[in-house]
Amino acid sequence: METKSEELLLRDLEVELGTITGIKPRLDSFDDFFTFIFRMQEKLVIILGEFQNFTKVNPDLYSKFQE
Repeated sequence: METKSEELLLRDLEVELGTITGIKPRLDSFDDFFTFIFRMQEKLVIILGEFQNFTKVNPDLYSKFQE
């Protein structure tokens, strides 16, 4: 299976978050993604399948996730 680019993953996340929350965010980076989800008032469970493959997309993602 081919690994999606960071841009394509962020576009997919925009669509999914829009469907779930009713607000379609603009996500230009994973920083934008984390900012969006941690500012939400409602609790939200996010499952990232194949998380280990995110290092192929963005090697800095693990450290961003820790922040």
